[in-house]
Amino acid sequence: MASDDSAITIRTARTADDEAVVDLLHAYVAEANPQLLALTGRTIVPTDREAVHHWVTASRAEHATILLAIRRDGSPIGTGTLRQLAPGIAEIKRIYVSPPHRGRGVGARLLDALIDDSRRREAGLIRLDSAPFQHRAHALYLDRGFTGRGPYSGSETPPELIHAWHFFELNLNDTLPRPRHDLGNAYPDERSDSGRGGLRRCWLDGGSDGVVTQSGSWLLIWGGCRMLGEAMVGPTQDSADRSSVDALKFAFGGHRVVDVTASLM
Repeated sequence: MASDDSAITIRTARTADDEAVVDLLHAYVAEANPQLLALTGRTIVPTDREAVHHWVTASRAEHATILLAIRRDGSPIGTGTLRQLAPGIAEIKRIYVSPPHRGRGVGARLLDALIDDSRRREAGLIRLDSAPFQHRAHALYLDRGFTGRGPYSGSETPPELIHAWHFFELNLNDTLPRPRHDLGNAYPDERSDSGRGGLRRCWLDGGSDGVVTQSGSWLLIWGGCRMLGEAMVGPTQDSADRSSVDALKFAFGGHRVVDVTASLM
């Protein structure tokens, strides 16, 4: 039976919650490192609990905000951290949601809460870095108004991995309206039997790759840390018909999608 995610609370983690935060971040590291090893030939952070506990303690010493996502029964299922990178600049770190609760907006709620906390800190900019395999997170950041940028001072990314990493920035002083796409439909419960929605890899006519997500009746095409375009899904090409989505050929922004594979995650 699916959990009642409407009962999930996002709150600031107290010192007494540190072991729960360490448990979640340890799971994050254990999940991320094999993917990093496969993509880059190395891992980025140690997997032992002591190193993770030190990171949490150091974050608290820097007066970072650490959030927990908690179910009604009190069990923690997600976390995220905001630290002060420099005067007027905040940095979001290590948003993680346990696998059984992904695709239900918990990560988006954590991100939104950290953005709100940045405003309370009167930060004008928010920066973050993200691993190359975190396609869902990249789409969410773009949806919230982040834009791709180059590496920044203070990032924890090792120099030898900068070429493979993704860096984002949100200008909180930018008052221009930005489109907000409901990406929830793109990330359904991955344990369901319907096989609907999902994150898709696509290949562009120039030989580069991108990502396609679905939002309601629209397909959104992402590449190079930005949304390249969108296309309406036809009456017979809805999210329940995966084969028709696989076969879509459409133009956008001067590019053309030439192939779409099965779901990435």
